[in-house]
Amino acid sequence: CTQMTRRFVLVGVAVVVEPGTVLQVILGTLFSLLYLTLQAVARPYRSPTDDLIALASSLGIAVVFLCCVAYHFDSAISLHELQERMSDEQLKDYQVPATALTIILSLAGILTLGLILIFSFFQVRTEAHKSQELLAKRLRFVDDPKAVVCPPQLDSNLVYDLFLSHVWGSGQDQMRVVKTRLSEMLPTIKVFLDVDDLASGRGEDDVRISRTVLVFASDGYFVSKNCMRELAVATIEEKAIALLVELDQKHGGMPISEISERLRVSTGSFGPWGLEREFQNVPMASQPTAERMHAAVFASQPIEVHG
Repeated sequence: CTQMTRRFVLVGVAVVVEPGTVLQVILGTLFSLLYLTLQAVARPYRSPTDDLIALASSLGIAVVFLCCVAYHFDSAISLHELQERMSDEQLKDYQVPATALTIILSLAGILTLGLILIFSFFQVRTEAHKSQELLAKRLRFVDDPKAVVCPPQLDSNLVYDLFLSHVWGSGQDQMRVVKTRLSEMLPTIKVFLDVDDLASGRGEDDVRISRTVLVFASDGYFVSKNCMRELAVATIEEKAIALLVELDQKHGGMPISEISERLRVSTGSFGPWGLEREFQNVPMASQPTAERMHAAVFASQPIEVHG
């Protein structure tokens, strides 16, 4: 947007303002300097290198306009009629050698190009270093150096590879870290995190369109109606469930034995919460009973984290 504004002013507007006069060039010079100042203050690009390249280019344009002003004065003073009216001292003060202007313009162009090349070189090096860091974080097989690739979704109804089920009070920050790390290790994985991906509803619909559900069992999870609804839907839909356990009690953790007990007790709250009415149309064989939910959660070895 800012680049288009500069082009519009310098190419579209400036051409109709006193064409061919020194006033036109002065206005272009002032605008170039103003744009250069705003660009230096705002730094509109995400990459610092891109900002430096843009500043170098804007500086080169401003120098060209300043030289054009000097060329206008030199052209005027070169007129024979004007030289006859001016003293030698005035001619010396106002006359700009064409050779000097040419050298200045050439140096400005070379300097601008040189700065752009230098900044571009460092940007390429930085991007290459970042790429190496990302490659180093990729998940790889133990016996094979090849990077792990997230398998394609065979079911067209599935959108996410992993649904992060957690309670906000003691799990929001940890799940942000989990999603970030998984995205670094498996760039093609699609992870659902409510603060990023929940468009509407309460999340259980997104459980249905996810391949696997990660349950982060932290303090407050088993007394959260929304969390237990997500877990119940995952059980009904027979989703693969991975249990992530926080062992540090300072971070809302609890031992696995307590998780097992709280899971069994929580199903007793389905009636007061109104979840029994929500699942009344579910076939009896698929009802989220305490036994079925417990078996689904502990079907695989829990993943333990410390802090």
